[in-house]
Amino acid sequence: MHFITSFCTVCLSSSVVEQWTENPCVSGSIPLSDILIDPFILMNLKLIKFLNILKNASLARKSCVLIKSNPFLLRCAEALYKEGFILSYSLSQSDAKDPLLCIKLRIVNDSILTSKIKFISKPSCIRHLPYHQICRFALKNKVLFFFTNKGILTLEECKQFRTGGTLSFSI
Repeated sequence: MHFITSFCTVCLSSSVVEQWTENPCVSGSIPLSDILIDPFILMNLKLIKFLNILKNASLARKSCVLIKSNPFLLRCAEALYKEGFILSYSLSQSDAKDPLLCIKLRIVNDSILTSKIKFISKPSCIRHLPYHQICRFALKNKVLFFFTNKGILTLEECKQFRTGGTLSFSI
């Protein structure tokens, strides 16, 4: 019993509390705008959030999803539409500043195609592949999506344009 009370008094002493509040990593006293974040990681986090919303909506058997739009997510929706994983997408202007992206999910054989999304590059493990390694891939049942300097491309488009990129996700 004596050990617990002494431990609590040490934890609650003013010096320990002051150290925690002054520590920028813990208390968040440094604004996020001052911290330098790699733009690719920020873009990848937005993509992960976008794809998680699509995946969760497909698992919940929703037919339409509304997401706050930005130009990057619009290009992602265009790539998914081009490959046939979503039925349609449109931009709807609401009263708010941010336009909404309305995505209609495609249902084939009583299963929604976006429920099989797998993330390959995560912020902790980013996988860059040059063109000569991309040429070695031959997939029939999956579609791989890459971030390249020409936008979001599939495996076949990367081979066609002879470009490498960052392997992002697969369906």
